[in-house]
Amino acid sequence: MLQTIIKRGVLLIGLIMLTGCEATYTLTINKDTINEKIEILDNVSDTRTVTDVMNGYKRKYPVYYVEGIIDEDELYDIYPEATYYNQTYSIDSNGYHLNYEYTYPIDKYITANSVNYSYDYKDIVYQNNKLKLSTGCPNNYLRYRDIFNNLTVNIITDYVVTNNNADSVIGNRYIWYFNKENNYEKRINFEVDLSKTQSEVDKEQEVKAKKNSLLIPILIVSLLVYSIIIFVIITKRKKNED
Repeated sequence: MLQTIIKRGVLLIGLIMLTGCEATYTLTINKDTINEKIEILDNVSDTRTVTDVMNGYKRKYPVYYVEGIIDEDELYDIYPEATYYNQTYSIDSNGYHLNYEYTYPIDKYITANSVNYSYDYKDIVYQNNKLKLSTGCPNNYLRYRDIFNNLTVNIITDYVVTNNNADSVIGNRYIWYFNKENNYEKRINFEVDLSKTQSEVDKEQEVKAKKNSLLIPILIVSLLVYSIIIFVIITKRKKNED
């Protein structure tokens, strides 16, 4: 157990040492898969050279836990039994953008290194086409290194979101903003129903609204016709009585 904790700690610290001051973690939830993308902004400084940045980028981080990886030097080796992120990078005026991406079968995300290193407590349940994601606090990436100041978490899905505590929502993107100040109190709660997309639900509601809009004039005409019939019957009765 202790050896496992040490190995996980080394991987966690290795990734944090790679980072600059900001990172974006994005999950795109589809019907059967979850695409994970980690975008890290690293910068050259008086104490950090281009060589430092690129040496960090050369490390290969397993997607799932691998028995035998113990220290940072072993992150430069490729283990045949391991699954690794697809890594890319780009450079612009803001710094070095280091990208790590992988697509999980939806039921395998619970075993991802990233989520297991990020939180000591997390609850991930996938059952009956419903996915629930919730975390405790703090986030370990923000907790262990001062140079890592901000983390933005995005969850993107076209399916029906039934519960969330996102800081903001833009279209189908749910966003949480983490920093040193809120790290010990901010949690993620997110639930999605994968049986239908939100656009399918919207179309069903639109069709229902159109049907209802057609029923109203039909009802009005029916009531009018009924009123006329009643009026005619009453009028005839009065004439007969006279």
